[in-house]
Amino acid sequence: MSQPPEKTIAYKRSRYSTRLPESRLYARSHFWLLEEEPGVWRVGFTNFATRMLGDLVEYDFTVAAGAPVQLGQSIGWVEGSRLAMIRPMTRDIKRGLR
Repeated sequence: MSQPPEKTIAYKRSRYSTRLPESRLYARSHFWLLEEEPGVWRVGFTNFATRMLGDLVEYDFTVAAGAPVQLGQSIGWVEGSRLAMIRPMTRDIKRGLR
């Protein structure tokens, strides 16, 4: 049998909207936390963060598995790719974005 759908909360900001699972804790920096068992947490990115990040290019964890961490401590980094602006012709750029 299939599992019942997870309860979600509707979220909208400007033109972006999504549904966030209720079982997770969310940070303003677009991370989420899910306690899988007492004292063991899964960390992830919201859909908005993954859209802004683009394709995952490289990542590294700076804390060993099983090591204790403190609130606000960096545990690693990720690098994503987005489209770069490429000059369509050989000319000087006279003004910035509008």
